[in-house]
Amino acid sequence: MSTNLDNHGFLKLPDMFFVQKHFADLLGRPVTVVKNPAKLKTGPTDKFFGAWYELDDHTICGAIAVDVPLGAIFGTSMALQPASIATNLAKTGNFDELTMEVLFEALNVSSRFFHRTFEKQVTILHVAAWNAKPPAHVFPPEARAILDKPAQRNDFTVTVNGYGAGTMAMACI
Repeated sequence: MSTNLDNHGFLKLPDMFFVQKHFADLLGRPVTVVKNPAKLKTGPTDKFFGAWYELDDHTICGAIAVDVPLGAIFGTSMALQPASIATNLAKTGNFDELTMEVLFEALNVSSRFFHRTFEKQVTILHVAAWNAKPPAHVFPPEARAILDKPAQRNDFTVTVNGYGAGTMAMACI
């Protein structure tokens, strides 16, 4: 695994070019990804959708968080819904079942970011909204702690052609 370490000894996360190609291929439309120097806020009162991932031993090893606009963009563009639906969902943050399922699938396929990092299978557990209530899943403290380690985190602005832009954070242990 030493080939997957950066100059500081941390595991390498995918760069913006890999992330851009991944989402362009996944969504079937042009996508632009740029490094975002501002961190996506993922505190207890911040609004975001988060996915968390585990290794075979059930250790939570990574997390991806997207702001509400990007969650709406992923959840609608992948389902080939009109961009106006993404805009409306981004305003309220209340995603319907279809949008949540498609967002889950977009972040499930994105587990490949961690496959490359850990050079082994990584499994998505769930996607939760900041306001998740039962029976929805709550973003666990272990995943939030991973997002709080900035040396092992990349933040990007992702623009999906015809749908708009949002912010994504990706982090691993």
